[in-house]
Amino acid sequence: QGKLYLIRHAPVDIEKPGCFCSAKKAKTYKEAYNIQPVIEFNREEVDWGTSDLPDTVYCSPLRRSKMTAYKLFGDSVNYVELKSLQEFDYHVIQTPVLRLPVKGWLGISRLLWMLNINHGEVVSFKEKKEENKVLISFLKEKVEQRDVMIVGHGFQMRTMIKQMKKEGWNIIRFEGYKNLSVNILSPHE
Repeated sequence: QGKLYLIRHAPVDIEKPGCFCSAKKAKTYKEAYNIQPVIEFNREEVDWGTSDLPDTVYCSPLRRSKMTAYKLFGDSVNYVELKSLQEFDYHVIQTPVLRLPVKGWLGISRLLWMLNINHGEVVSFKEKKEENKVLISFLKEKVEQRDVMIVGHGFQMRTMIKQMKKEGWNIIRFEGYKNLSVNILSPHE
């Protein structure tokens, strides 16, 4: 019987546009965020809750997740990319007249995506939640055998943890969803 360790990626090395920006600039920022490297960090300052290194680390295929995992664990583990761990994707709505802070554009766009109004060609929120159920089932099987480490994304983890709590998983440690936070769960008491 193991535990599930959910580690959010390190901060991305990107400068936010000024206070208020156009929808186009917010879209460009979101696209750049997905490809920029993470900032340097001291791996000794990240307490993932155990002194043992895992043999396998599961991570999202996005650059920030893979870079964080490698900076934490180096060459000493096997890395498995799972597309289902990728951060939820949505389009930034395009309204040419408005100027909002980047967080405003992203928040409104995410909300509309969650309400199934703004998904276009990307996976809908409902489909992503169904995908999470399959992922959680897979992780539960793995955790039955040993500890499982995941390096992923904040909103993805928030949604996973919410679903896991409904399924009876126990939260052993909760640090929230800030960068480099570590949340630890167990499927049993």
